[in-house]
Amino acid sequence: LCLGSDIATQDPNAYPVATTLFQEKLGADPASRPLVVEGAVEAGVPYSKGDFGAGGVVRLADPRGVGYVVKPRADGVLRVTRELQSHPKHNSLTSMEDDNFALALLDHGGSPQGASYEYAVLLSNRSTAPGFLAAFEPAQRYTVLHASRRMHAVRDAAGSGQCSMVVFNSSAPFPGAVSDSCSL
Repeated sequence: LCLGSDIATQDPNAYPVATTLFQEKLGADPASRPLVVEGAVEAGVPYSKGDFGAGGVVRLADPRGVGYVVKPRADGVLRVTRELQSHPKHNSLTSMEDDNFALALLDHGGSPQGASYEYAVLLSNRSTAPGFLAAFEPAQRYTVLHASRRMHAVRDAAGSGQCSMVVFNSSAPFPGAVSDSCSL
C-alpha cells in the first residue's frame, strides 16, 4: 500500500509535481509488453489516457504484470501512457536516444498544496488475468486510519485486523482513530 500526504510546493515557477507509479522501457517489440488498463489490454504505441471519470478506483497492470489499484483523488490526475521518450544513452550526459516506454503517474499539478494519493500494489503474476484486479476492492482489504505529514497508519480489514504505521513526527499524541484501533 502506498500513501502520500501533504504534497506541496512553495515555488510557483516549479515544474509540475508528480508521483510515478511505474515507468518501464518496452524494448524493440512494444506490442509484446502490453498494459492492462481497466480490464482492456493496451499494446499500441502511442497510447494515452488521463480521463478515468469520477468516482471509482482505477485498476492497471504494468508490462511486468504488477497490478495497481488507484483510489480517486480530487487533487490529482492519473495519466497512463505508452510513448516514445528521449533519454540519456548509457547514462551519458551528452548522448540521447529514443525508446518506447510505459508510464503511469499521478499528476499533482504545478503548485499543489496538501495533495495526496493512495494506491495498492499487487505483486502477483496473476494481475493481468481477467477479473483478478477487478476482485481487489480496497475497502474490503484495508482501512486508512490516518494519513498526514505526522504519520500514516492502516489496518488490515481482510483478516488479521493488524495495524501498520510509519511515524514521521511523534511529538504529539496519536490521533484517536489510530489509538482506538491499534495496540500501541
